[in-house]
Amino acid sequence: MANRINIKGEVEFSPEGRPLIKTSELEMNFNPDSKNYAQGIQNIGTTEEALNIGDVTNVGLIVLINRGETNYIEYGLTGSYTGKLKPGQFCIFAPSGTIYCKANVAAEDLEYWVFPEDT
Repeated sequence: MANRINIKGEVEFSPEGRPLIKTSELEMNFNPDSKNYAQGIQNIGTTEEALNIGDVTNVGLIVLINRGETNYIEYGLTGSYTGKLKPGQFCIFAPSGTIYCKANVAAEDLEYWVFPEDT
């Protein structure tokens, strides 16, 4: 069996005084081109630092989880942060370059999973 990642989820929003908004189940399959991956927890400080991607070349998919309890962590390309994870939040995305991270007030733990490019 080939290397395979399967991601499933749905979005549901209950705005006060308005009808429920809900997507159907969303599914994304991803087939990394090797068994290599990087996983760990990186303590992110308040100065910009690169995400540790280990031996993964041609990064295709990244999962980030802010394991901190107080501060948010920004992520994106150097000098251009496009995302923010509050404590307990996560994201899944396909990067287009080296990912850098920075905590806003004090260092926080960021759990990460880095997978090679899709075949």
